[in-house]
Parts: sequence; C-alpha cells; structure tokens
Amino acid sequence: MNQEKTTEKPVILCVDNDVKSINFLHEKLKSKFSDQYLYEIVSSGEDALKRMEEHNKKNDRIILVISDQNIPDISGDKLLAKIHASYSKPIKILITSQASLQSVVNAINNADLYRYLPKPWETEDLLLTVQKAIEQYHLREETQKHLSSFRRFVPPQLANYLGKEDILQVKLGDCVQQEMNILLCDIHAFTSLSEKMTPQENFRFINNYLKYVEPAVK
Repeated sequence: MNQEKTTEKPVILCVDNDVKSINFLHEKLKSKFSDQYLYEIVSSGEDALKRMEEHNKKNDRIILVISDQNIPDISGDKLLAKIHASYSKPIKILITSQASLQSVVNAINNADLYRYLPKPWETEDLLLTVQKAIEQYHLREETQKHLSSFRRFVPPQLANYLGKEDILQVKLGDCVQQEMNILLCDIHAFTSLSEKMTPQENFRFINNYLKYVEPAVK
C-alpha cells in the first residue's frame, strides 16, 4: 500500500457552516500569516472529523482547530472534545454567539479549550489569539522534545519509586527507604578488550551487554 504524501505546511482547520463568516476568517488568516500554513475549511462536524483522519494518516501536523458552536450534526464543544480524544496536540478555539456557559465549560474540561471568543469577533483579537495559540503549540512541542530527551537519561520508574506520577514532580531532597538487591558483574577480560576499542565502540559494547542483563535484573 502506498502511503499518501505528507503535507509540508502545518494545518489550521476552520469549521463553520456560515459561508460568509468562514470565508472572512480564511481571508484574515491568510492576510496575517500568508502561506505559512495550509488553511482547511469545512462546514460540518462530520467533515471536520474526516479531514482530521485524512491528515493524521499522512502524519500531517494539525496545529490548530477553530470551530463555531452552531454547526450541523454536532455542537462545536462536542466536536472539539471528540477531536481532543483522538488528536490531543492541536490547539482548540471555540467561536460563537450561541454557546451556553455549560458548553464552554464542557469544551474546557473535555477538549482542553485554549480560548472562547464571542461572535461577532474583533478581527485583531481573533488574529492575536490565533498567533498566541500557534506559539502555545510550538512551546508544547518543544517542551515535549526536551522531556523526551530528559527521559532517555532518567528512567520513568524513578518517579514511581518516589511515589510520584511523573518525573517532573520530583523535587530536590525527595527520597524513600527500600530494600534493594544489587547485581555486581564482571565482564571477563574487559580491560584488554576496551583498550582495543574506540570510545564509540566501547559505548556500543556496553549498551549491547546491558540489553541482555537488564531484563534479568528487572
């Protein structure tokens, strides 16, 4: 099966069945951010979910979803909650004049809503919100990269040993007392072996060795 080609530009998905409103939004976004992004426009929740799935299959970066509350087949808050359940990375913005307080609360609690904007919206306010939302996306992405790098050197099990849910909750001085078993191993003739290898070869040798003994230690 041939995989579809990945879209080079990050994607901003806009959902609204009001043609005049959605075209005006597209015009303002393109005027502000030019061709940095691919602007997708759909008129219903079903179309939005299909488009999300299509982009996900191509491993596209969907960075932002802007939805009106009053759209066919599903309300905006429920659509954003569905999107968040399957695709948690995109930032979500809800725009409407008809959303109840409960709908906004639902979007905040279940869709990780970034911001709610009343309709009709102020153009400058909307564009600033979109700009800050994009910055928030990149900040989250950068933080996740740093966290992934950090976890390569600090095992996540350490947090469990200290009674924490995540390694980021560990503070200086946190400690527990436990009984432990320690395995001491000596690699036969390792000194003479290591002297014949480069530092990189030594590094690979030790890592390959640990792949065998680590399961036994666990």
